[in-house]
Amino acid sequence: MKGQTIIITGLTPVLGNLSSNGFLYLAINGLLNPQTSIAQSNFTFTFINTSSTYVQAVLLFSIPLSYPISDAPKDMQISGITLSLYKYYIVSRYTFTVGTVNGVTLTIPSNSSIGVMIHFPKEYDYIWSQIAVPSSLNVTISGNTFSASNITMSNRYLFAVIPNNSFNSQINFTTFNITFMFRNPNISLDCTVLPVFTLTMFDFKSKSIYAQTLSNNKVCPTFSTYLYSINVTGNTKISAGSFSHFIISL
Repeated sequence: MKGQTIIITGLTPVLGNLSSNGFLYLAINGLLNPQTSIAQSNFTFTFINTSSTYVQAVLLFSIPLSYPISDAPKDMQISGITLSLYKYYIVSRYTFTVGTVNGVTLTIPSNSSIGVMIHFPKEYDYIWSQIAVPSSLNVTISGNTFSASNITMSNRYLFAVIPNNSFNSQINFTTFNITFMFRNPNISLDCTVLPVFTLTMFDFKSKSIYAQTLSNNKVCPTFSTYLYSINVTGNTKISAGSFSHFIISL
């Protein structure tokens, strides 16, 4: 990178294998956003032939793009993760309880479309291909439940979209819950690696990351090898040839 110019090399084999109707996508990470939005600016792309005697541009085109910059994401913390079952490798109902830091108020404007993304610890990697995409995901805010219309999974990320027709009016809140069915890992979590879970909220109306959890989230469920606690009640002494009633409860 030189000034405002980014140079990418080694594209010859990539372009050589590109079909006549294919597309080339270039993803560049780690750039620092400007402090203000750009209403419209020309982003210039130049493909240069470096293999010829004289280096020359073979393609040159400019694209006017708008570049919206939003405020920094609000800070959140995961205050609790409860499971309906804590046994290894079993499908359980996950409930995340999330709140803002220092009671900062989050606001979802009316007709907004919200995305929720959860990143799972590395221990889920071993069974990720065996985890079914949840059929539903609910976000509960101030007693109101909003259901996701689209749920996807990839590389230990669970992503869900709450459609804009869910929010008929503006909502202000400091805490919320996320509930969905998910398979437990088959090994214990390493609770010393922080953050254990991360959660991000996207605002598609303003095209920005609205809020995200801090890097020191320590909430870490503990899994076990048992499934149910069984209680047996009845007589402790049975005479030969007689019978007695026992009650087994889960």
